[in-house]
Amino acid sequence: GVAIAAQKPFPEGTELRANYPNPFNPATTLEFYLARQADVRFIIYDIDGRLVRTLYRGELAAGTHRYVWSGKDDSGKRVSSGIYIYRLTTNRIAQSGKMILLR
Repeated sequence: GVAIAAQKPFPEGTELRANYPNPFNPATTLEFYLARQADVRFIIYDIDGRLVRTLYRGELAAGTHRYVWSGKDDSGKRVSSGIYIYRLTTNRIAQSGKMILLR
């Protein structure tokens, strides 16, 4: 149908997309597309490489997956302003992006 033809075609491979908004406060949306089912680690690190937040760890189906990060670490504490790295790892790829939290 017309609606399907108008949609952007799915990428052939796994794709980590840019977060939005960026810079952000208080929250940002992170999104990626999996070409096939995969074991996934989707993790946020600080600029020094320390783990801040595990957004997802485990098996995911093919398709688009979205997570909202509200600037809190795994223990629920608000993190400070700065640059953070989000990293998507599967058994096939590792991709990273950079985001800025402005408090």
